[in-house]
Amino acid sequence: MNTYYLTTRFRILSTIAPAFILLFFFKISQSNLVCFGIIGIYIIFFTIKNTTTEHVTLSDNGIEYHRMGLTFHAKWENLREINLHS
Repeated sequence: MNTYYLTTRFRILSTIAPAFILLFFFKISQSNLVCFGIIGIYIIFFTIKNTTTEHVTLSDNGIEYHRMGLTFHAKWENLREINLHS
């Protein structure tokens, strides 16, 4: 069983989208800094948690994708073709 974690490039990309969401909520909640703080902490926590735990596992049974709160599993018999893009 082999486990592969995200590359640095993808980790950077997966933190850009939550940063824009955080900036959007800052624009909306300028009058309410407590609301911005709660939403900001929530977004920052789950962004860090997702980028450190997201991985793909290859085993004899199939391939699995793991992310916080989400797991996909596919058996090798159910896969038709896997393309390798570099």
